[in-house]
Amino acid sequence: MDFLVSIIHGGYHKLADIYGVPEDPRTSNWPLMANSRTVLAMSVLYVLIVKFIGPAIMKNRKPFELKQIILIYNVIQIMSCVFLVYKYLHGTNLITIAKCTPVRIRPNDNILECYWWTMNLKIFELVETVFFVMRKKQSQVSVLHVYHHTSTFLLLWMATKYGADQFVSFYIILNCLVHIFMYTYYTGTAIGSLKLIKLLTIIKKYITIIQMVQFTIILLHAVQNVMTDCSVPKLFYILLIPNVTIVFYMFIQFYKQSYKKNK
Repeated sequence: MDFLVSIIHGGYHKLADIYGVPEDPRTSNWPLMANSRTVLAMSVLYVLIVKFIGPAIMKNRKPFELKQIILIYNVIQIMSCVFLVYKYLHGTNLITIAKCTPVRIRPNDNILECYWWTMNLKIFELVETVFFVMRKKQSQVSVLHVYHHTSTFLLLWMATKYGADQFVSFYIILNCLVHIFMYTYYTGTAIGSLKLIKLLTIIKKYITIIQMVQFTIILLHAVQNVMTDCSVPKLFYILLIPNVTIVFYMFIQFYKQSYKKNK
């Protein structure tokens, strides 16, 4: 694992040097922000646990009943996303960050702290995959699920480490709004009656549609910033655009497969 982490760590910093992306000195002493080795090791360990170690441990065990724990987890996610949206909207100009502005806007201290807290929320989201493993729902530990969680966490780390432009706030606000809707749905299915669960099942596919709309907006916004005269850090978008494209494609395939099965 150390060898793999070293390769990724070296390649990432080489890209940062090529594109002249300076580290933000304000975050250098924050937890997890010293260098990329720690977060890369966490990501590799996460994949090993949910794809190999966890399933091996659970192979001859009964699935855990985690209904109450998952309910608490969902509520924490909703509250955290609501809080972050509030903080971002009070720290940025939504109109400015939602359009191309030909000026590099460095985040203020409050927004930079929001980036860090959002990154930690993404770490907390990794617990969701562990719940799948403990409940022996390994089919839900898909390549899409694992890749999406890992890549989002790493992108948020990068935004915090390099003090990414306030444009990033636009993507985070959008993502938090989608997650508020998504985890509200999950909470409803966890505590609702059979009648409510049946009703919620009807709208289940629309959660995936909303997520795909989110990715479309992010891609259009990102491509606009890169292709026009916007003064934006190219490295972040070089990593963001392919990543969102890959996740978007995976969501489309997931939607097609699920829809065909339902029909």
